[in-house]
Amino acid sequence: MLVVLLQLGASRDSWIVALATAVVRPLGRITKELCLQVMSYIATVSKIHHLPVKISSGGTVSFRDKKRIKFVTLVSGVTMPFEDRLAYSVLLAHKQGLTAARLAKLSGLDRTRTLPKVLVRLGDQALIAKEGNCYVGLPSEIVILHADRNGAETWYDKTCYMKFYLPSQECPLTKKQLAVYYLKLQAKGSTSLIAKLLNVTRQTVISAVKALKQHRLLDVLGDPVPLPEEKFQWWKDKESVRAESEGNLEHLSEYFAPLIEHFQHHAADWIALHPWKAELDKFGKHCKGCGYSFRKVVELLVKTVKRLGNEPSLVARVFRELPKLVQKAEDQTQTNRRLNGYKGRSSFGMLGCKLNDLVQTEKVRRKAE
Repeated sequence: MLVVLLQLGASRDSWIVALATAVVRPLGRITKELCLQVMSYIATVSKIHHLPVKISSGGTVSFRDKKRIKFVTLVSGVTMPFEDRLAYSVLLAHKQGLTAARLAKLSGLDRTRTLPKVLVRLGDQALIAKEGNCYVGLPSEIVILHADRNGAETWYDKTCYMKFYLPSQECPLTKKQLAVYYLKLQAKGSTSLIAKLLNVTRQTVISAVKALKQHRLLDVLGDPVPLPEEKFQWWKDKESVRAESEGNLEHLSEYFAPLIEHFQHHAADWIALHPWKAELDKFGKHCKGCGYSFRKVVELLVKTVKRLGNEPSLVARVFRELPKLVQKAEDQTQTNRRLNGYKGRSSFGMLGCKLNDLVQTEKVRRKAE
């Protein structure tokens, strides 16, 4: 009976009841062991829905740290091909508009075969407009609104939606497979329900679930499992530090306050007790004296953190060397000017090279451990 329920796409609750009934009926009573097993399973699943994953530093990684768009919800009775709804949602998320090339890249739709037909259909429904070379998403009555949402001011703020987390280049999944996964995270277990919500065939959902199991995002029963830290690299990070065009390098630590706080709670004393604030400000002040721009410095550091896989100990090892690196870069650049006639405006390029070398060294060292 359990196998049949699973093949029919029954929800988790359904098969728990079926399993409990199958065990209880022959016994005529509910055993203590059965109650504990069911309660343990429910507790485990409720935690999985939030998908926090422990990392070595004692912190957590979750989808809350990932970029997402609103995959808008349509009113009852309105059907739209998955590809159309995805493209429309992507355009709504970029109010300034997108070129066809950029839209194809973000949505994953084929630029020459699929996207042109999608744009025609969306245009026929007055869901998009073309402004120059860009396409812009337009408000529509076919989207469900939450009129009383706190803090909602614009039409887009009021839209109802599913959170669609944006995949990185490392992600092996298609957009449809991702959409199925996101509904699974919301405990939408039924194959038929998912097919209806996404306006795809049941076979598409079954194939997506199979792929998700192969990539170990779902267990054998089709339920989400806690993800290891490396799997989260399949999704784009939010910009925890925004590289604005203006900022004070002498107070660089203010822009990396979340990272510093994370270091201060690290289990390793050499990380927790290091004077990160003072060292980052010292590094920033030196960068300012060398003529570096605030934006480029912040972008370089954010990129470095990502290249190190957001691994706290690796990031700490590299950041600890920043004041020395900028001094070495400046000294090397001055030497190059004297000996080779280097005419560059600053030593920033040399700093990038030295930082890159250090990142590579740390990654090799980690693999050797």
